[in-house]
Amino acid sequence: MTNSIIPLVTPFTDDQSQVSEVRLARLIRFLLPSQPAGIFVGGDLGEFASLTLGERKHVLEIAMREVAGATSVWTNVTANTTMMATDMAQHAAQHGVSGCVLMPPVYGSFTQSELVQHFRTVAKFGPMQVVIVDPSSQLTQGSRDELSHVGSVSVSPGPLDEFRVGGLQASPGSLLSADNPDRAIAAMNEYGAIRVAKAVLQYRDLDVGPPRSPMSLLPVETCRELGL
Repeated sequence: MTNSIIPLVTPFTDDQSQVSEVRLARLIRFLLPSQPAGIFVGGDLGEFASLTLGERKHVLEIAMREVAGATSVWTNVTANTTMMATDMAQHAAQHGVSGCVLMPPVYGSFTQSELVQHFRTVAKFGPMQVVIVDPSSQLTQGSRDELSHVGSVSVSPGPLDEFRVGGLQASPGSLLSADNPDRAIAAMNEYGAIRVAKAVLQYRDLDVGPPRSPMSLLPVETCRELGL
Protein backbone atom coordinates (compact mmCIF):
# COMPACT_ATOMS: atom_id res chain seq x y z
CA MET A 1 0.00 0.00 0.00
CA THR A 2 1.31 3.46 -0.93
CA ASN A 3 0.20 6.85 0.32
CA SER A 4 -0.41 8.06 -3.24
CA ILE A 5 -3.78 8.66 -4.82
CA ILE A 6 -3.44 8.02 -8.55
CA PRO A 7 -5.16 10.44 -10.94
CA LEU A 8 -6.48 8.51 -13.95
CA VAL A 9 -6.63 9.39 -17.61
CA THR A 10 -10.06 9.08 -19.20
CA PRO A 11 -9.93 6.48 -21.99
CA PHE A 12 -11.97 7.28 -25.09
CA THR A 13 -13.03 5.21 -28.06
CA ASP A 14 -10.82 5.48 -31.16
CA ASP A 15 -13.06 8.14 -32.71
CA GLN A 16 -13.09 10.10 -29.40
CA SER A 17 -16.89 10.17 -29.47
CA GLN A 18 -17.43 8.57 -26.08
CA VAL A 19 -15.75 7.24 -22.96
CA SER A 20 -14.49 3.68 -23.42
CA GLU A 21 -15.87 1.64 -20.55
CA VAL A 22 -13.75 -1.37 -21.51
CA ARG A 23 -10.51 0.61 -21.58
CA LEU A 24 -11.22 2.38 -18.29
CA ALA A 25 -12.09 -0.89 -16.56
CA ARG A 26 -8.88 -2.44 -17.89
CA LEU A 27 -6.81 0.48 -16.62
CA ILE A 28 -8.28 0.26 -13.12
CA ARG A 29 -7.79 -3.51 -12.98
CA PHE A 30 -4.16 -2.98 -14.01
CA LEU A 31 -3.55 -0.47 -11.19
CA LEU A 32 -5.32 -2.14 -8.27
CA PRO A 33 -2.70 -4.87 -7.59
CA SER A 34 -0.17 -2.13 -6.75
CA GLN A 35 -2.47 -1.17 -3.84
CA PRO A 36 -2.69 2.60 -4.33
CA ALA A 37 -4.16 4.65 -1.51
CA GLY A 38 -6.87 5.69 -3.92
CA ILE A 39 -7.75 6.70 -7.46
CA PHE A 40 -8.91 10.11 -8.67
CA VAL A 41 -11.20 10.38 -11.68
CA GLY A 42 -12.18 13.32 -13.84
CA GLY A 43 -9.28 15.58 -12.90
CA ASP A 44 -6.92 17.49 -15.16
CA LEU A 45 -5.28 14.27 -16.31
CA GLY A 46 -8.78 12.91 -16.88
CA GLU A 47 -9.54 15.70 -19.39
CA PHE A 48 -12.53 16.87 -17.39
CA ALA A 49 -12.82 20.08 -19.40
CA SER A 50 -13.58 17.99 -22.50
CA LEU A 51 -16.20 15.80 -20.82
CA THR A 52 -19.94 16.32 -20.72
CA LEU A 53 -21.73 16.22 -17.39
CA GLY A 54 -23.09 12.79 -18.28
CA GLU A 55 -19.63 11.52 -19.16
CA ARG A 56 -18.18 12.76 -15.89
CA LYS A 57 -20.84 10.86 -13.96
CA HIS A 58 -20.38 7.76 -16.12
CA VAL A 59 -16.62 7.69 -15.49
CA LEU A 60 -17.26 7.74 -11.74
CA GLU A 61 -19.83 4.97 -11.98
CA ILE A 62 -17.41 2.75 -13.88
CA ALA A 63 -14.67 3.45 -11.35
CA MET A 64 -16.88 2.64 -8.37
CA ARG A 65 -17.98 -0.61 -9.95
CA GLU A 66 -14.45 -1.71 -10.83
CA VAL A 67 -12.82 -0.68 -7.55
CA ALA A 68 -15.59 -2.35 -5.54
CA GLY A 69 -14.19 -1.17 -2.21
CA ALA A 70 -10.58 -2.19 -2.90
CA THR A 71 -9.34 1.38 -2.39
CA SER A 72 -10.68 4.90 -2.03
CA VAL A 73 -12.23 6.72 -4.99
CA TRP A 74 -12.12 10.49 -5.37
CA THR A 75 -13.81 12.55 -8.05
CA ASN A 76 -13.51 16.08 -9.37
CA VAL A 77 -16.73 18.09 -9.23
CA THR A 78 -15.32 21.44 -10.35
CA ALA A 79 -17.93 23.38 -12.33
CA ASN A 80 -18.69 26.94 -13.23
CA THR A 81 -22.03 26.95 -11.42
CA THR A 82 -22.96 25.89 -7.91
CA MET A 83 -25.92 23.94 -9.30
CA MET A 84 -23.74 21.77 -11.53
CA ALA A 85 -21.04 21.19 -8.89
CA THR A 86 -23.71 20.26 -6.34
CA ASP A 87 -25.38 17.91 -8.80
CA MET A 88 -22.12 16.04 -9.33
CA ALA A 89 -21.37 16.01 -5.60
CA GLN A 90 -24.80 14.53 -4.85
CA HIS A 91 -24.30 11.92 -7.56
CA ALA A 92 -20.91 11.06 -6.09
CA ALA A 93 -22.33 10.74 -2.57
CA GLN A 94 -25.11 8.46 -3.82
CA HIS A 95 -22.51 6.16 -5.34
CA GLY A 96 -20.41 5.95 -2.16
CA VAL A 97 -17.37 7.93 -3.27
CA SER A 98 -14.68 8.59 -0.66
CA GLY A 99 -14.65 12.31 -1.35
CA CYS A 100 -15.04 15.13 -3.85
CA VAL A 101 -12.35 17.54 -4.99
CA LEU A 102 -13.09 20.90 -6.56
CA MET A 103 -11.52 24.18 -7.55
CA PRO A 104 -13.18 27.59 -7.70
CA PRO A 105 -15.26 28.10 -10.86
CA VAL A 106 -12.93 28.34 -13.84
CA TYR A 107 -14.62 31.23 -15.65
CA GLY A 108 -15.72 34.54 -14.18
CA SER A 109 -14.77 36.86 -11.36
CA PHE A 110 -16.27 36.15 -7.95
CA THR A 111 -16.33 37.83 -4.55
CA GLN A 112 -15.04 36.01 -1.49
CA SER A 113 -18.57 35.63 -0.12
CA GLU A 114 -19.71 34.09 -3.43
CA LEU A 115 -16.85 31.59 -3.40
CA VAL A 116 -17.37 30.65 0.23
CA GLN A 117 -21.10 30.10 -0.33
CA HIS A 118 -20.35 28.03 -3.44
CA PHE A 119 -18.11 25.67 -1.49
CA ARG A 120 -20.46 25.56 1.52
CA THR A 121 -23.37 24.50 -0.70
CA VAL A 122 -21.39 21.74 -2.40
CA ALA A 123 -20.19 20.49 0.99
CA LYS A 124 -23.75 20.49 2.37
CA PHE A 125 -25.05 18.16 -0.33
CA GLY A 126 -21.86 16.24 -1.15
CA PRO A 127 -20.08 13.27 0.45
CA MET A 128 -18.41 13.18 3.85
CA GLN A 129 -15.14 14.64 2.57
CA VAL A 130 -14.81 17.66 0.29
CA VAL A 131 -11.35 18.91 -0.68
CA ILE A 132 -10.99 22.43 -2.05
CA VAL A 133 -7.98 23.09 -4.26
CA ASP A 134 -7.15 26.70 -5.06
CA PRO A 135 -4.23 26.68 -7.54
CA SER A 136 -4.64 30.31 -8.60
CA SER A 137 -5.06 31.61 -5.02
CA GLN A 138 -8.53 33.05 -5.49
CA LEU A 139 -9.41 32.50 -1.84
CA THR A 140 -8.10 34.88 0.80
CA GLN A 141 -6.64 33.47 4.00
CA GLY A 142 -9.79 34.60 5.79
CA SER A 143 -11.97 32.59 3.39
CA ARG A 144 -9.70 29.56 3.74
CA ASP A 145 -9.93 29.77 7.52
CA GLU A 146 -13.72 30.09 7.35
CA LEU A 147 -14.05 27.05 5.08
CA SER A 148 -11.66 24.97 7.17
CA HIS A 149 -14.22 25.15 10.00
CA VAL A 150 -16.93 23.55 7.85
CA GLY A 151 -17.05 19.97 9.11
CA SER A 152 -16.55 18.04 5.90
CA VAL A 153 -14.20 20.50 4.16
CA SER A 154 -10.42 20.69 3.91
CA VAL A 155 -8.44 23.18 1.87
CA SER A 156 -5.45 21.82 -0.03
CA PRO A 157 -2.53 23.56 -1.73
CA GLY A 158 -1.22 22.61 -5.14
CA PRO A 159 -2.69 21.79 -8.54
CA LEU A 160 -5.92 19.83 -8.84
CA ASP A 161 -4.21 16.50 -9.55
CA GLU A 162 -1.88 16.95 -6.55
CA PHE A 163 -4.45 17.55 -3.83
CA ARG A 164 -3.74 16.46 -0.29
CA VAL A 165 -6.15 15.01 2.23
CA GLY A 166 -5.21 13.58 5.61
CA GLY A 167 -1.85 11.87 5.16
CA LEU A 168 -2.48 11.16 1.48
CA GLN A 169 -1.47 13.05 -1.65
CA ALA A 170 -2.51 12.68 -5.26
CA SER A 171 0.38 12.40 -7.68
CA PRO A 172 -0.09 12.28 -11.47
CA GLY A 173 3.42 10.86 -11.80
CA SER A 174 2.38 7.78 -9.81
CA LEU A 175 0.20 6.70 -12.74
CA LEU A 176 3.37 6.04 -14.73
CA SER A 177 5.96 5.34 -12.05
CA ALA A 178 5.32 4.35 -8.45
CA ASP A 179 9.07 4.31 -7.77
CA ASN A 180 9.97 7.64 -9.40
CA PRO A 181 6.85 9.77 -9.85
CA ASP A 182 8.88 13.00 -9.90
CA ARG A 183 10.58 11.91 -13.13
CA ALA A 184 7.20 11.29 -14.72
CA ILE A 185 5.91 14.67 -13.49
CA ALA A 186 8.94 16.41 -15.00
CA ALA A 187 8.13 14.85 -18.39
CA MET A 188 4.48 15.82 -18.02
CA ASN A 189 5.43 19.41 -17.25
CA GLU A 190 7.67 19.54 -20.32
CA TYR A 191 5.43 17.86 -22.90
CA GLY A 192 1.93 18.07 -21.39
CA ALA A 193 0.51 15.71 -18.79
CA ILE A 194 -2.27 14.14 -20.84
CA ARG A 195 -0.26 13.47 -24.00
CA VAL A 196 2.63 12.01 -21.97
CA ALA A 197 0.44 9.81 -19.76
CA LYS A 198 -1.63 8.35 -22.58
CA ALA A 199 1.35 7.90 -24.90
CA VAL A 200 3.46 6.12 -22.28
CA LEU A 201 0.59 3.83 -21.30
CA GLN A 202 0.03 3.01 -24.98
CA TYR A 203 3.77 2.39 -25.40
CA ARG A 204 3.48 -0.15 -22.57
CA ASP A 205 0.65 -1.89 -24.46
CA LEU A 206 -2.03 -0.63 -22.09
CA ASP A 207 -4.62 0.68 -24.52
CA VAL A 208 -6.25 3.85 -23.17
CA GLY A 209 -7.20 5.39 -26.50
CA PRO A 210 -6.37 8.86 -27.77
CA PRO A 211 -6.81 12.21 -26.05
CA ARG A 212 -9.61 14.35 -27.40
CA SER A 213 -8.68 16.66 -30.25
CA PRO A 214 -6.99 19.00 -30.78
CA MET A 215 -4.52 17.27 -28.44
CA SER A 216 -2.47 14.40 -29.85
CA LEU A 217 -0.28 11.68 -28.43
CA LEU A 218 3.42 12.12 -27.82
CA PRO A 219 5.49 10.43 -30.58
CA VAL A 220 6.72 6.93 -29.84
CA GLU A 221 10.33 8.04 -30.27
CA THR A 222 9.92 10.59 -27.49
CA CYS A 223 8.39 7.93 -25.22
CA ARG A 224 11.49 5.79 -25.73
CA GLU A 225 13.75 8.72 -24.93
CA LEU A 226 11.88 9.48 -21.70
CA GLY A 227 12.57 5.97 -20.45
CA LEU A 228 9.38 5.82 -18.42
